[in-house]
Amino acid sequence: MTQMTGVLTVLYYLNGVGGTWFPLARRDEQEMNHNMMGPRTREEALALANECEPGINGLLLSGNSRNNYANRDGTVGIDAGDAIAFFNYHTDPETRQRRIDWRAIHSGLPTAKGEGNKWIANHWFHGG
Repeated sequence: MTQMTGVLTVLYYLNGVGGTWFPLARRDEQEMNHNMMGPRTREEALALANECEPGINGLLLSGNSRNNYANRDGTVGIDAGDAIAFFNYHTDPETRQRRIDWRAIHSGLPTAKGEGNKWIANHWFHGG
């Protein structure tokens, strides 16, 4: 059996500054119904993500400053010591095969002026 890399990812926010954005994460039932099938290829996923904006689309984890994203739907505040876990694969209901879950695409966001450096750590859990 071939071992899959990065089945589960855990990001640890060591000092709680900066942010991470998941542009293709679904926040509500309407968004889920709109994107039910989702992208099938990396190219489709990246094209869809490029049409999105932090704090408006997807899920945004924003650090101490909350900079430009405060009080927007889909924004979750993070503090030092917080962590998030997400799966990078899901089982396709039609084929029962594991597929990349494109909702796991994420981008680290820069720190706001005066915040200093962002410190994070991650764990990648592997599976068969």
